[in-house]
Amino acid sequence: MISTAYANAMTEALWYFKGIREEDVKKIPTKVMNYLKENSNKEYVCNFDYNKPVSEMHLMEETKVLITSICYSYWCEDDIEKNILREILAQNEKEYEIWQREVFNPDNVFNKESKPVAKDQQLVVKPKENWFSEMLDKIRNLFRKGK
Repeated sequence: MISTAYANAMTEALWYFKGIREEDVKKIPTKVMNYLKENSNKEYVCNFDYNKPVSEMHLMEETKVLITSICYSYWCEDDIEKNILREILAQNEKEYEIWQREVFNPDNVFNKESKPVAKDQQLVVKPKENWFSEMLDKIRNLFRKGK
């Protein structure tokens, strides 16, 4: 059984194919298109504005991966185009790793100075009372409950 995310991605890919050149869609083998149609989520509705560039279509990540693999397998006409696509993907991966390193910097995980904490997020340590004060508070609470 295919997950909902992948079924939705297949639906988005099929919708995406409606907005591109028919000659490009024909390059995709019938077997692959049938697989996408059979496993797509029939209830998932996506309305793309085909006048916008792909980057503004808000495609799911799974859809982008699916379309990229179809592009690599069926639309790249020679090894030069495949190498260009691989270089673009490698560059994207490097940029993503740099972004991750900036956001989740493993070098400063335990460095208190690197992460400013808002006052409302600081831990408040209650000073420990001596045993006599604790007993006195318990006795007072018993008398308050009795009233």
